[in-house]
Amino acid sequence: MRKKAVKPKRANRKRHALSRGVRLKRALSFTLKLALLIVSVPAVTYGAWRLYQELLVTPRLEIRKINVAGSERVKAEEIIGLTNIEEGQNILSADLSSGARAIETHPWIRTARIKRHIPDTINIEVTERKALSLVSMDSLYVADEDGVLFKKYSPED
Repeated sequence: MRKKAVKPKRANRKRHALSRGVRLKRALSFTLKLALLIVSVPAVTYGAWRLYQELLVTPRLEIRKINVAGSERVKAEEIIGLTNIEEGQNILSADLSSGARAIETHPWIRTARIKRHIPDTINIEVTERKALSLVSMDSLYVADEDGVLFKKYSPED
């Protein structure tokens, strides 16, 4: 047996019509908010990218001073030369992590940390190895306090 469709009463029709209008208004509001979001996110992203591009070429962010701390055996000029960071270079374009890794390739350097101080200073902090003993294998090697053989011995060491 099929049920017959019952027509809503007149009061229910008004309530139903109002709720349809409210639903339409909400859907339109949601659509407008979504469109605004879709337009604004790329606009803000593009603005941030343009700002970064301008900061990369401004003379106010050129490196004017490179400080080296903690080096006794290795000269500061040699440490700076390992980093590929130069005075006059933009401070934001300096690759600090690869510079620190390059410094740590030097046999006398145990650790290196590089920090930028906006607007114009780079600070390099190194920890040098302490020669503790000479180890004779096929030739003489220098060992540090952890027992790491870090360098073949030469008379100037």
